[in-house]
Amino acid sequence: MWAIRGPLSRRQTWLFAALGLLAPLGLWWLVSSGSAVDKVFLPGPVDVFNRLVTW
Repeated sequence: MWAIRGPLSRRQTWLFAALGLLAPLGLWWLVSSGSAVDKVFLPGPVDVFNRLVTW
């Protein structure tokens, strides 16, 4: 796994693909759930999903 340009197993490929999708979503949720950023500028993923459903 740690070889430069080495082959990845199917499991590692799926793991990195899942991390590539879940890590940004988790970070988005974490940042938007705090009080550091106003919801007008950065709504949470749940708020965006609910807005898409009711659009």
